[in-house]
Amino acid sequence: MKLLDVATVNPQDRVAGQHWRMGYRGVSRECAVSVELQVPCPPDPATAAWNATVTPLIGTVDSTKAQYDVTPVPIRYYLRQSVTCEQDDDKDWFKDAVQAKTDYVVSRALVMETPTGSDTWVGAAGVQSVTLAASPTAANWQTSVAAARELWVKSVVSRNDHPILHVPPSLAGQLMLAGLLQINGPEQVDSIWGDKVVISDGYDDPATPHVFLTGEIIVRLSELDDEGGPRYDRRLNDYILEAHRWAAIDLAPCAIVRVGA
Repeated sequence: MKLLDVATVNPQDRVAGQHWRMGYRGVSRECAVSVELQVPCPPDPATAAWNATVTPLIGTVDSTKAQYDVTPVPIRYYLRQSVTCEQDDDKDWFKDAVQAKTDYVVSRALVMETPTGSDTWVGAAGVQSVTLAASPTAANWQTSVAAARELWVKSVVSRNDHPILHVPPSLAGQLMLAGLLQINGPEQVDSIWGDKVVISDGYDDPATPHVFLTGEIIVRLSELDDEGGPRYDRRLNDYILEAHRWAAIDLAPCAIVRVGA
């Protein structure tokens, strides 16, 4: 399953409206709910014994964790050919090819701090993490991924009540050998807990690919702008098609749990 298969793409909400390309302050309901068990008929609230009657289960009382900055990123596409003649279907082919790469570009932005100051990537300051051995064995993967899922369940409230497990292709084999993934059909991989699994090529950051869990994801994509058609540079025998769009991933850092530092 790809990232855009599980994300909500371009919702018609009132949070960002038509001005999301300027960036905005997001608020996550997932990260603003707390649940606790209360002892029946507790002592007087004015006494110290009152605090001992509460057992926190889920979430946090720190509502500031639900606030985060969403910074969109511009994406520019080029088709460069060393010919001065275009084919009749160049524009259609280019548009289709660009759309086919959208999941890669968006998933790449999720694991990289593309615009400085953005909170909506897996390395942001508000992201929780669990430890993972430097050269993890199957047992290490089982322990760490299970601990990350437990941490997500205890700290994030979601309508679906299941995290989404995100796996770089380079690490999918290790998780499969560790017994954490199961194939249920073409492009249908689930975790052993029944969670949806996203395996997207963009997650393979060359430096530090991470397995991570998230809550619900919103992706905003502008229309593809071809900026007026082809350009020619006959001195260089170049024919260039150019297009661009804006993209933003709306995901609260407190709804992410990363496996490994």
